[in-house]
Amino acid sequence: MVKSEVFYFPKGFTVRKILEFVRLNSTFESEIYLLKNNGKYNAKSVLGIMGVFLTASIGDKFIVQATGNDANEAMAKIKEFTNHKESAMLLSMWDEEGIENVDKALATSKRRWTPEVRGIAKSYLTMNNNS
Repeated sequence: MVKSEVFYFPKGFTVRKILEFVRLNSTFESEIYLLKNNGKYNAKSVLGIMGVFLTASIGDKFIVQATGNDANEAMAKIKEFTNHKESAMLLSMWDEEGIENVDKALATSKRRWTPEVRGIAKSYLTMNNNS
């Protein structure tokens, strides 16, 4: 079964929330992908999702596609997760995490990447939807 839904990038989606989103998607047997700007990104992959969400602006449109026996359940949980508001005042990812901390973490991470890891990261971030 294939299930697709349009979502809009919510305010308050921090790096922590992105990791929770990936963790949630990983609990389902269905294949789950984000479709955005003619790209197809594995929603169970931190690298795939970070490439989409770190460059997204609040209100950007993307499609979540789930394929498998538990696609309906997956989509219901994803809707619930993206619509959940933890507090009245939500900060942007950069405000909550601190731009300096995010920049430092990215720089440190990139220095440790081997050429093979860079190739894998690049493939996740540039995978096109050929269907």
